[in-house]
Amino acid sequence: MIAIYQKGTYVLHDHGHEHGRLVNQGVFTCTAQIQTNEEQLDFVKDGLFSATKITRNGREIGEVKSDWNSLLIKLDMGSRIYKYRLCRKNFWKSTFKLINEYKEELIQIQPQFKWFGINHNYKIDVLKTSRVNEASLVLLAVYGVRKLLEREYVAS
Repeated sequence: MIAIYQKGTYVLHDHGHEHGRLVNQGVFTCTAQIQTNEEQLDFVKDGLFSATKITRNGREIGEVKSDWNSLLIKLDMGSRIYKYRLCRKNFWKSTFKLINEYKEELIQIQPQFKWFGINHNYKIDVLKTSRVNEASLVLLAVYGVRKLLEREYVAS
């Protein structure tokens, strides 16, 4: 899979088929929207130090919180609450990984910097499936990598 940046939107492709979109509302903002065939998720941040809420049809279903060197993602899918951590694969690598609460690596994401647009495309490997909508989870991970990279750029 690959997420390609096109005019403020990351489009998720796999073998020429579009699986969803991550629409960013602006650089360095936490508001965004994931659009797939199955669902639409919105990201809303209430305050500077609060968690980013994830909503579906106006109902809160999860949150994204910053940790020291990662993002913690919690999704309430009705019958179960899923917890994920997004972090670098190791200190020296540019690859990121999404792991579940059992420390199983689900997704690897490698940013590919584009000098022309000063942005990234993302090469994505789905290693293990989850019960959560796969396209939404992959785009949620892309959102997280984008946030972690923005945090690093601001700090440098």
